[in-house]
Amino acid sequence: MPPAVVGNRILPGDDVFFQYNASAAPLFVHATIRVLHDDGTTGEYAAESLTFTTDRSSVIVRSGKIGNPGILMTGILNGAPGLTLSRGQFYVVWGFERSNKLFALGQGYLYRGKPVYMGEFDEASDVNGTGAMRTLALGDPAAGADFSSQTVPANARWKLRGFWAQFVAAVAAANRELAIRVTDGSSNVGGTVAPEVVTTGVTQDFHGSNPGMPSGTGSSLGTGTTSMPLTDMWLRAGFVVQFQTYNINGGDNWGPGLLEVEEWLEP
Repeated sequence: MPPAVVGNRILPGDDVFFQYNASAAPLFVHATIRVLHDDGTTGEYAAESLTFTTDRSSVIVRSGKIGNPGILMTGILNGAPGLTLSRGQFYVVWGFERSNKLFALGQGYLYRGKPVYMGEFDEASDVNGTGAMRTLALGDPAAGADFSSQTVPANARWKLRGFWAQFVAAVAAANRELAIRVTDGSSNVGGTVAPEVVTTGVTQDFHGSNPGMPSGTGSSLGTGTTSMPLTDMWLRAGFVVQFQTYNINGGDNWGPGLLEVEEWLEP
């Protein structure tokens, strides 16, 4: 949509709007413009909402029609006092609409202490700023099973930031090896592997981080920990994070696992 600027002509029938994608809901959002009318008076017009969809889909909110023509003076999009959103959770484009055509006054993330100013145009997946941290519970698999795969949601982009789980190997001769793979939904496109295998009867903690250094001596100690680096590649919507333990035995057991991801929105 084309950008609008101070001094733009505002006509009767124009709307104020904001269009958002969200993974978390604020209490209240309003986009407000101030107009100097042709008769010398000023007026403020706002699109505002108290309810929000958090499935990351695009939603548009409009004001009522502006009645009097004039000149755009200023504007801002803001949330309620005490806003608790993190950067990466609520992306918005705002401005005015004329004859079903949207004119943007600003776009960016709305988050704690940060409105979206008129004239600000930040991309949703801007790597110059942080995303929202999410901790995904991987569950507690049955004996002999791996963790369930995790799929990047629609309208989102991830980077892997952390992983933790404990593996208890049965007393059965085999070298178990953990791999965390990334697919584009059909083909392998990346991943990482633990730097140390787990041998018979060993209890091993796995710590993954990005960035990280591979290390570990658990197998030689009989119990211990392994650090594994996680891939730094961008994971787009539909990419899948998969877990596979090679040579897993029916008596082996993964305890509850956690995966930490950093998420940006991609409208």
